[in-house]
Amino acid sequence: MISFVRIDDRMIHGQTVTRWALEYPCDGIIAVNDVAASNPVLKSAYKGAAPDKKIFVWTMDHFQESMEKVLASKTRYFLITKSPLDMKHILVDLQFKPSDVKRVIVGPCNDRPGTVKLGNNQSITAEEAQAFEDMTKAGYTVEFALLKETSIGEWPKFRGQFFQAILLGLFACLASLPGMGGTTIGNYTLGRPLVGGLVVGLIMGNLQLGIIVGAAIQVVYIALVTPGGTVSADVRAVTYIGIPLSMLAIQAQGLDPMSTEAASLAAALGAAVGTLGTVLFYGTATMNLIWQGIGWKAMETGKWDQIKKTIPMVETVLPWVSHICFSFIPTVIICMAGAPMVELMKQYLPMDGYAMKVLFTVGSLLPAVGVGILCKQVITKPLDWVTFAFGFILAAVMGCNLIASAIIAVFFALINFELQSLKSGKHALAAASAADVDDEEEEDI
Repeated sequence: MISFVRIDDRMIHGQTVTRWALEYPCDGIIAVNDVAASNPVLKSAYKGAAPDKKIFVWTMDHFQESMEKVLASKTRYFLITKSPLDMKHILVDLQFKPSDVKRVIVGPCNDRPGTVKLGNNQSITAEEAQAFEDMTKAGYTVEFALLKETSIGEWPKFRGQFFQAILLGLFACLASLPGMGGTTIGNYTLGRPLVGGLVVGLIMGNLQLGIIVGAAIQVVYIALVTPGGTVSADVRAVTYIGIPLSMLAIQAQGLDPMSTEAASLAAALGAAVGTLGTVLFYGTATMNLIWQGIGWKAMETGKWDQIKKTIPMVETVLPWVSHICFSFIPTVIICMAGAPMVELMKQYLPMDGYAMKVLFTVGSLLPAVGVGILCKQVITKPLDWVTFAFGFILAAVMGCNLIASAIIAVFFALINFELQSLKSGKHALAAASAADVDDEEEEDI
C-alpha cells in the first residue's frame, strides 16, 4: 500500500527518511526514475541512504508492471518521483490510485533555465505547471513543502500567480511589437503606464489599485521620448514589472492606495524597474540586429523568391524570439518572484525606517522631474506658462478632477483654434487685396 506521495528532485535523502517518515508510516520507499534505475551507482547510493528501509528504484515500465502488487502489499511505501511529469504520468495517465492518499507533496525543485521560482528551492517550468494542473483536475491536492512546517501553499494559490505572470509577460511583448498594430497601439498605448495600469489591474484582480498606480507612475514618464533609439528608461518594463511590484508593495505595507506615500512608493519602484528595463531594451535591440542581417543578406541576393520568404519572417516572426528572451521571460520570472521579494522588502525595510523614508522622498520628487521635462518640451514662449499655471489652478483651487480639466482644456483649445483661424483668414484677405491692387496697376500701365 502507499502511505505518502512526494515529488523530489533528490528523491531519497535525509528529509525523506527522517522527517517525513515521522509524519507518515513508512516501511519502504519506491523511487521511480528511468535514469536512476538504469545506473547501478545511483541505484546503490539511493539504497544506501536508508539502510533500515526497503528501497526500490524502478523504471516507469517496471512500476507499471508492479503497481497492482504494490497496492495489494501490506508494506507501507513512500512513492517518490524526481519529476512532476513522471508523477503526473503515474497518477493521471496510468490512473494509479495510491491507496487512500489524495495529497501530493512537492519537495525540492532546483532552479533551472526556463523555470519560475515559487519559493525557496522550488522552481517549476510551464510544462511542470501543466502537470500540477492535470493532477489537481484528477482530484489530488498538490502542496509545496520542503518540510511539513515550511509549506508555502497549494497549487491553486500558485496557479493564479503563474498564469498572471504569463499574461503580464505576454502584454510586455505586445506593448513593444510592431505586429500589435504599429507603434501607436503597441508602444504608445499598451506600453504606457496609464493604460498598462488598467491591464495589470484586470489581470491581478484589483482594477482600482492598478489604475491608481499606473497614473502615479505615468506622471514620472509623461514626457519620455526615445530619439534615435536612445532610451533612459523602458516604460514597457515600468508598466508590466513595476506596476505589479508596486501593487504588491502597497498591499504588503498596508498603505492607502490614494495616499501620497503609496504614490511615492509606486514612483520610486517604477523608476528602479525602468532602469533595469533599459538593459532589456538594448538586449532586444541587439538580438534584432541578427534578424536584420538575415534580411539584408536576402535582399543582396536579388532573388525575389528568397526575399518574399525571408522578409515576413524578419519583420513579424523572428522579433518574437527577441521579445520572448528579453520581455516575456524576465517579466514572468520577476513577477513570480514579486511576492517573496516584497515580503523581504517589508521585513528589511520597515515603514518607519531610514531607507523607506529616503525612498518616499525620492519618489515624491520624480513626478516633478517628469512635469519639468514636459514643460521644457512644450513651452516655447513666456505666455505658455500662463496656460500651464491655469491647469494647476483648476486642480488646486477649483478642485477639478482630470476629466473636468480635460473638458475645460478642450473648450479653450476650440477658442484658440477659432482665433488662429480668424488670423489666418485676415492674412489671406490682405494677401488677396494686395494682389488685386497689383493687377489694377498693371492694367493702368
